[in-house]
Amino acid sequence: MNFTKNKYFKFFGLYCVIILVNYFTPGIVRVIFFSSLLIVFYKSKQNAFWIALFFVIQYAPGYLFNNIDAIYNLNFYRVPGSDRNISFNELSIVIMFLKALTSKEHYKINKIFLLLIFYSIFLFAISFAFGVTTTKILRTIRFLIPYTLFWSLPVLLLKEEKFLDIFNYFLIFSIVVFAMQIYMFVSGKHFFTLLGGRFEQRFDVANDLIFDSEHDLVRPLYSTHILFLNIIIGLYYFISNSNQKPKYLIVYVALSLISLIITGTRGYSIGAIAMIFIYFIILPKRLKTISKYLMFFLIGLFVILLIPQVNKQMSLAIDRIMTVTKFAEGDITAGGTSQRFNRYMPMVMNKFTESPIIGFGFSDDFYANTNAHVAIPNTLLNGGIVGLILFLAFLFYFYFRSTYWYLHIDQKYIIIVIGLTGFLIVHIFSFAIFSYLLGQANYFCFVLFLVFADILYRQKVSVINDQISNY
Repeated sequence: MNFTKNKYFKFFGLYCVIILVNYFTPGIVRVIFFSSLLIVFYKSKQNAFWIALFFVIQYAPGYLFNNIDAIYNLNFYRVPGSDRNISFNELSIVIMFLKALTSKEHYKINKIFLLLIFYSIFLFAISFAFGVTTTKILRTIRFLIPYTLFWSLPVLLLKEEKFLDIFNYFLIFSIVVFAMQIYMFVSGKHFFTLLGGRFEQRFDVANDLIFDSEHDLVRPLYSTHILFLNIIIGLYYFISNSNQKPKYLIVYVALSLISLIITGTRGYSIGAIAMIFIYFIILPKRLKTISKYLMFFLIGLFVILLIPQVNKQMSLAIDRIMTVTKFAEGDITAGGTSQRFNRYMPMVMNKFTESPIIGFGFSDDFYANTNAHVAIPNTLLNGGIVGLILFLAFLFYFYFRSTYWYLHIDQKYIIIVIGLTGFLIVHIFSFAIFSYLLGQANYFCFVLFLVFADILYRQKVSVINDQISNY
């Protein structure tokens, strides 16, 4: 069986097997099975296949494998001598790092990534001055380990083609995400409950909740960052001449866009639409190329909207997204649909003013007041004015370099500007896409995008150097 021809069948076949094992076998079997996956990955040469699989497990739709599930979450590796567990997702990052250490590939980490890493270490050190409990120290260490992804991902993937392999799995995964959303609209429940999952105790009231998708906006926020990356990579394929562009690309991009909009989440929806708009502003000649797909998109959308629940949800979602006009009118609550600027921001900023230069690091004060719904104030609380300046310098590096390369070397580098802009819109108006406390799943796709951008730079530099040496 040829891996190249059958990799998508294998990928989604294995994904289905993972679901069945997780929800229909005893605990000990689950532990052995998931441990075996890590061992197979460590020995495998198909890094893109396994890393993509770990990401779609981490960002699974329908609350599959989610920590919110009291019964079937993946936090089943007990720390010796402790009542704490380590999750499969955390352990997969450690295995990636260990595999990268044994790799023969050489990759010198970008100094701009080291800037973030060193400042995070500094914030960890100053946390002791502000006061931090042992529990928070251990939690912080766990949340700093994902910084290894800035090094391990490029070592294990190294080339643009390998990253595109991962993104192609993500693109096709949009079908799974959309199917899970349809299930919720029709059944009124998350898919994981069908398999026996239950919300943990603090959300126990939700176990008996049936969503009325014919009257209320349900907002199934599934795999949002994978869907967001799909928009970026779809645009990248339209710009570049890559021969890895999957069949039916426009279908996957359209499903990803619809899946984001139908949640009524302003930041993600506006960010996705803004990226598409910027693409056509910068590259207006591409409009003719894309326009031939427009009719297929409209026909597909019409068919999807024939499902009454989907039609209603899309209508309610667009109504919620359009409440952004309330901000322009001076209503910071967007018609009572947002507490971001009138409640969350003042609470975070009031604490920040007590330590404005370097923030509160990862101290107990930070954990007690953190709120990722207000990303910029949260960065100030975490790392102070210095931390915000460093983050802005980090972004400026990518903006400046990408723009320069777009103007002088290759059009495809504009995708980094487009993608960063989209992520920043989400960062400001929806939920943080970055924090110096990196170990939250919401940030991993952003890291993947940044590392991909760095590989695009390096690969072109390598080609230029080879041309110079041959000349």
